[in-house]
Order: sequence, then C-alpha cells, then structure tokens
Amino acid sequence: MSYLCSKGHQVTLPHGSMNASAWCRTCKRQAREARWRMNPFFAGVYNGGPCYHIDATSRLERVARFNTDQCQRALRVDGLQKTVRTAIERRLRKIKEAA
Repeated sequence: MSYLCSKGHQVTLPHGSMNASAWCRTCKRQAREARWRMNPFFAGVYNGGPCYHIDATSRLERVARFNTDQCQRALRVDGLQKTVRTAIERRLRKIKEAA
C-alpha cells in the first residue's frame, strides 16, 4: 500500500509499518546529500557517493571564492593542509577588511 511522507513523496511501506517518513528514500537521500554539501570542498556525486577536493591545489582554488561561513566550515575539515589553512585565514581577514 502506498502513502505520502511528510514532504509529499510517494512511499510504499512494508507490511505493518505506519511511519511513511521513516521509509521515504527521497527524504533520506536529500538529507544525506545535504550533509555532504556541508563540507565546503564537496565536488559532486559519483556513482552515488560523495567526491571532495582533497589536494591542496584544488582546495586553494576553492578558497579564493569562499564566503565567511564556508571559511569557518573549512577550518573544521579533518586533514586540512597547512597551506590551505593559511589561505583560509588570509581569506577571512580579507573579507573582514572589506566589510
């Protein structure tokens, strides 16, 4: 039997289950992709999995276009290269001076 989840997506529930939101694959996929996009070095999805910029050169190119929020999130990324951290801190100072 089909139901609608809380966001209006069509869901077929397993026998005996009444919680359409818990079984909605569309909602789960959207939530998962939103978590991936929280990383400012997110590059896209390939074969259903997240891809990120991981080398310093690619990250430095991205940092040049970051806003304050993206810089703050980037500073919390694990395994951040020292040159990238320095570029992010420099970018934050530049944004602050421009404001």
